[in-house]
Amino acid sequence: MRGQQGFTMVEALAAVTLVLVGLTAAAIALVQVLRLETEAAAITRATRLARDLAEELRALPRPDGQVPGSIDGSDPQLACGTDPAACAAEDSVATARAAWLTRLHSELGPDADATLNIAAADPASVELTIWRHAEAAPVALVVAP
Repeated sequence: MRGQQGFTMVEALAAVTLVLVGLTAAAIALVQVLRLETEAAAITRATRLARDLAEELRALPRPDGQVPGSIDGSDPQLACGTDPAACAAEDSVATARAAWLTRLHSELGPDADATLNIAAADPASVELTIWRHAEAAPVALVVAP
């Protein structure tokens, strides 16, 4: 049967194996791309949320020009001292912070968390760090109101 054309069983198995290896590699690459795209989208949402917070802080200044101390979650009444105008601003900031954290959890998931602190280098700025979940790298930004 030397004159017959076609493939031997070994050649067919080798070809199928090569195709399966190629498809497996493509599937692994696709999963990796989808994971990276999800992380990039989360970072974009976190950055947008930080910008939204910066806008809210700009709209709620203290009369003395300082960054509201309640931005870090501390008690607004302790942060304002005895100035009634500062107390009103601190209460507004505490309310805005709570609403912002609720939005953060709804957009990035219940495992998301954020820390907001008055920047040590520039007391007119806020250091903001957002985590999507414990294993993800945080998004760290300095927000200048």
